[in-house]
Amino acid sequence: MIMNVLQSLLFSMSLLMIYISSSIALPDRACAPPHDKYPFCDVTLPREDRVNDLISRLELDEKPYLLIARESPLGNISRLGLPAFDWGGNCIHGVQSECTANGVCATSYPNPNALGATFNRTVWKGMGNTIGVELRAFYLLGVGEAHSSNLPPIGLDCWSPNINIVRDPRWGRNLETPGESPYLNGQFGVEVTLGLQNGTLDERYMQAVVTLKHFDANSLEGPWGKDNEITRHTVDANISMYDLFETYLPAFRDSVVDGKAAGLMCSYNAVNGVPACASSFLLQDVLRGEWGFDGYVTSDSGAVKDILENHHYTSNWNDTVKAAIEAGCDMESASWPKDHPWSTGGPYIDYVPGVVRSGLMNESKLDDALRHTLDLRFRLGLFDPVENQPFWNAISEKDIRSDEHQARAVDATEQSFVLLRNEKNTLPFKAGKRVLVTGPHADDRGAILGNYIGEICADASYNCVKSPYEAIQAMNNASSGTTVLEPGCQSVLSTNTSGFDAALSAAKNSDLIIFVGGLDTTVERESLDRHNVTLPGVRAREYLFSHSLTQRTYSSDTLIPLQFYVILNSNTNTRTQVRFRMY
Repeated sequence: MIMNVLQSLLFSMSLLMIYISSSIALPDRACAPPHDKYPFCDVTLPREDRVNDLISRLELDEKPYLLIARESPLGNISRLGLPAFDWGGNCIHGVQSECTANGVCATSYPNPNALGATFNRTVWKGMGNTIGVELRAFYLLGVGEAHSSNLPPIGLDCWSPNINIVRDPRWGRNLETPGESPYLNGQFGVEVTLGLQNGTLDERYMQAVVTLKHFDANSLEGPWGKDNEITRHTVDANISMYDLFETYLPAFRDSVVDGKAAGLMCSYNAVNGVPACASSFLLQDVLRGEWGFDGYVTSDSGAVKDILENHHYTSNWNDTVKAAIEAGCDMESASWPKDHPWSTGGPYIDYVPGVVRSGLMNESKLDDALRHTLDLRFRLGLFDPVENQPFWNAISEKDIRSDEHQARAVDATEQSFVLLRNEKNTLPFKAGKRVLVTGPHADDRGAILGNYIGEICADASYNCVKSPYEAIQAMNNASSGTTVLEPGCQSVLSTNTSGFDAALSAAKNSDLIIFVGGLDTTVERESLDRHNVTLPGVRAREYLFSHSLTQRTYSSDTLIPLQFYVILNSNTNTRTQVRFRMY
């Protein structure tokens, strides 16, 4: 019974699958007639030869456009028949996409912090496979990312998993990564990579591309300092070589060496004085030299600009782009379309041709970067006929949020629960009780979903999701129980105590009290660290449960003399701290 309740509570975002057979219009692809005459389109040639032939046909001014994550290649290479390709979709716990035109939305898993708590390789690999299949389907349908407008349709590259190490509970992105163990994070990265990249349909091609992030020693968002001057864009992580190789690098090493991850993102921060995206030590000596990495490296969004503007590692733009490319930062993530609200300009486009023409950098370095990125597009089958490619013909809209994928996600959710105490076998509890649901997230449909999610509901809202209160009410009232909602306070940051009296009054008449609290993205998230580990706002948990409710006593043996509350860490979706306390 309890599993049914919690499943509804924590995974209720699942929609009924919409089984609509639709003809899939293939997106524009390279080597389609009349552009199939070039040697790079000849499937009988070795892939290396095809890549080199394509590079040889590019003009210098064209090359940087193929090294921009969001707007590559801007359609300006139509003479060779190269279509646009969007590097950088987010797939941390599901494809962060819009729903299809028919209202079919991606499968959403628990956030990685919850997935780490499963300690289950099968769960991790299963999620990777789900993401890879659904990403292919969304790509074929030309569906966009779940971001603001002016972006191309989603590509076949996932900027995930995040396998950074949790070193501080105040870090705003703790929810995005499995945990504090280098071994755990590494094995998580291996399994997600294998499931997402390889697929099960065609050994000849990659299903999709994994891009590990953030390399390396990324564990601070900010702002910190007297004037909020210390952020992820400015911080220099001073780390001993021992700590670097024993703590921060192992997860990436495992994912690259054992998982064969094909992509990696260098981070905003510097490491021992050198910006990560300009570090030949990290990107050349360690990554490609020691580990044999043969994929592509992208900057985090705006990280190339940080080399000059925030780290002051270089003194001008020419030296900046030279430092990044020669270090091994193949692609720049920054240059969103000019009218996009996230646009930050594009140093590669603006300065790389001039750097080469001036002799400051050899064009071969630019070609190496191109080789790393273009090779992956060939490995994805984007330059080959699609008629005999299962990734083009055996995947369709019906594979998005399928019964199998939903079952995997539910299983992952159930395995992520952390039961800390269960005194007197309170769980499972029987329906039909007088239940109070309280706390700032008691009736919040969005808080339990975490971050980096795509569209969950077809109407781009959370209307298809049950809040904790709604899920408990549906279960309890079915057995003639009474479920009361009294949040006490309306948000985690609230300082308003006007709702306390009503919550306390309802508590006195309840058999069972369920408190739904924790944190959410108003407190911690990407680009926002916490500065302490105390609950914000009015600290309703201590007030409600430690003060007033402790005064209750029971004399009947038929009534469970236990008040329990469920702390839902809203930012980690179902990595719930399920806590039970005797009164």
